[in-house]
Amino acid sequence: MRKTMLVCGLVFLAIPVLVTAKDFPLEFKTLNVEEVKGYQWSYGAVQMIVAAKPAALRKEPKPVSAHPLYGEFKWPMDKASMLFRIDESKGDGKGYDQLILDLNQNGDLADDPVISPTADVKPWSTFRGQEVGLFGPIEPPASKWNGPGKPIYYGILDLRTNAISKLGKGATATRNDYLGNLRLRAGYCLETTLEFDGRKQKVALIDNDANLRLGDLCRPRITGDGQWYLLAAEGDRLLLEKDGTNGRPQCFSQMLYLDTVPYKVALAADCGSLQVEPWPEPLAEVSLQPRGDQVRHLGLGWESLKDQWQFIEVGVARGKIKVPPGNYGLWAVSVSARTPPAGEVTASGGMNRKNVFSVAAGQANTLRCGAPLEINVTTERQGRSPASSGEGFWASLGNWFGNLASSESDELRIQAEVVGAGGETYSSFALTREHGLAQPAKPVFTIATADGKEVASGNLEYG
Repeated sequence: MRKTMLVCGLVFLAIPVLVTAKDFPLEFKTLNVEEVKGYQWSYGAVQMIVAAKPAALRKEPKPVSAHPLYGEFKWPMDKASMLFRIDESKGDGKGYDQLILDLNQNGDLADDPVISPTADVKPWSTFRGQEVGLFGPIEPPASKWNGPGKPIYYGILDLRTNAISKLGKGATATRNDYLGNLRLRAGYCLETTLEFDGRKQKVALIDNDANLRLGDLCRPRITGDGQWYLLAAEGDRLLLEKDGTNGRPQCFSQMLYLDTVPYKVALAADCGSLQVEPWPEPLAEVSLQPRGDQVRHLGLGWESLKDQWQFIEVGVARGKIKVPPGNYGLWAVSVSARTPPAGEVTASGGMNRKNVFSVAAGQANTLRCGAPLEINVTTERQGRSPASSGEGFWASLGNWFGNLASSESDELRIQAEVVGAGGETYSSFALTREHGLAQPAKPVFTIATADGKEVASGNLEYG
């Protein structure tokens, strides 16, 4: 019988500071249900729910519902998967309130506990035909968990009740239809406070991918044609406290930047502490061109070992970064510029293709990204070749797909792509004002004849 072990991988992160390596004890923190429901602490593992039994299911207790629901969590870095079944306690079609997770991952649901909905959290969906509820706390096997505290998880069940109601009218035809999803999230984290040169930084380590293991690096998936990406549900995350509040979770990698300084950290085998030490190797300085002063956030793919890539989030100061010599690829970037009196506009995007560049210590290294941004607009009548292409206008910042009906039988489609200096594309936009964040105004368009006569105008949509 195969047993699931809650283990801690050894992971290293970096810091070029003239100090001796220190051990920082990790403290266990249990999250409350409101923190579990939100995305700030983790994304979690998500799996679609179907009516068909998974092929890996060997044994299960007799279901009560006439239509039990199933699924199977899978993680790219793990050979094992985790089956689950959702059942009713009464079998009268009044609600699915029984969850069984194959926590020991042996393909047998008969030897796993039945998990009920959390007593103090009711379904919170307001959409008709959707029911969302929370199951837990779920206690995984802890045969190799030697760290502080007792890890727990929660299951967030999102059911499409309209689709489920059709099962009795034709189960054979709809056995693999989308019926909703189950999200597994950690209900705990490990916290510590790093301290160097009088500066303190509180950090929390999160089992973001909910695979019952801490220390998973954020590694890119690379397709055969060179496209690379990172799913939100993959790899673990670090949450850094900023100005007394928890900031945005960042990728857990072999390098952790506090402002512009990279740190090297080792997670102890028993998950009891983090060992922090100065980055032991020379660093290469990279200048971001042509408007590096506008870059606020930068994510890179880093080849830490030959053919072993991981995503790192790098600190930027005055248009420059410091990284270990080696091979990199642009992954994510955010640029900001003030536009009085509107406020500060931020555009975020990245590179889909793994375009590799190398940096070396002691020489001039540059990376092109960010402004100036070009807006490439293409219009197309349905069923015809592209009609025109060219630059758009400032208010069009965003990737959009707009539809314009020019007649009852003809449709004009307008598509735009915002491209940075390094070939990266931008798809997310925000406007920072005195009272918080807002989305910029919808892009506008005007269509005119060759002699300047306006024939149509309107708004496009971000998307």
